[in-house]
Amino acid sequence: MILAQLDPEHNTVRMLSLPRDTQVRLADLGVHKLNAAIALQGADGLQKAVEQLTGLKLSGYLLINLNAVHDLTDAVGGVQVYVAEAMNYDDTAANLHIHFPVGTRRLTGPEAAAYIRFRHDALGDIGRVKRQQAFLRALGKELLSPQVMLHLPALSKILSDDTRTDATQGAVSAALGMLVSHPNLETYLYPGRFLTQDGVSYWAPDQVTARRLLGQQFGNSVTEHHFSDTSPVEVSVRVVATGAKAEVVRGVLKALTQAGEHNVQLVRSTGGDPARTVLLSQGDPAVLERIHRELGFGETRISGEGVLNADVTIWLGSDAQIPLFGGH
Repeated sequence: MILAQLDPEHNTVRMLSLPRDTQVRLADLGVHKLNAAIALQGADGLQKAVEQLTGLKLSGYLLINLNAVHDLTDAVGGVQVYVAEAMNYDDTAANLHIHFPVGTRRLTGPEAAAYIRFRHDALGDIGRVKRQQAFLRALGKELLSPQVMLHLPALSKILSDDTRTDATQGAVSAALGMLVSHPNLETYLYPGRFLTQDGVSYWAPDQVTARRLLGQQFGNSVTEHHFSDTSPVEVSVRVVATGAKAEVVRGVLKALTQAGEHNVQLVRSTGGDPARTVLLSQGDPAVLERIHRELGFGETRISGEGVLNADVTIWLGSDAQIPLFGGH
């Protein structure tokens, strides 16, 4: 489930992933997982549950079936992703067979549907959320290519055949119109932690962090504050060596510490293309830019694909270099 915000004023599309296991309280039904809302209360009930969770007023809903993922992927000629760890799963009853080795892969329609359904890794549903964000970013790149106008007829037909919505035709047309303006895409993960309660596994929302995120990034007037003055000691930076040499990793860690970052750790985590350095954060963009300046290279990305609960994640690829002031 994704809460999408279309912001024509800033030419930005923001997507907040809501894990299906998110613990919520449904009216008259007690505590449930968020994905139970649509089964128990329908699309309107799900919308109300998301509004209660986030504090945001939603304009409507869009239900998308897997045929849309299949058809849209094929309509744009496939979508390229990087598979960070081998994906292997077979479910004969569901006719689901997933076998993707590590590496760059251009997904066909059926492969894309399998890729976004896979959840059989250490992070379970959260791992799937991260892959869905990676897929959406890659799909967006295809849709926002110079050939975008060629895709619009196919996209319109897919939206008509493979979706259900309470949005007006005018709203749908306005959304499609934003594609022509090549908007920025930002992806977020609803903050939380893993929780097992009464034998049931949940994603327990961190409402303090969530309210700050929603106020800062989604303009929730009830919770909007300014957080760009966050000091280095408060910022957690997690470095993942996706493809960088050991001496470069050591140099980067030293350089960030010398720059005043007091909470920097090298961790093991999946994700990231070993050939490219990417800095990710779904917090304050000013903090992300500060770390980027201190590092001196790499791509920055507003995304929830990074290490859980880290303010900034650095996927350190083979293109990484030791910052000049870091020394050896």
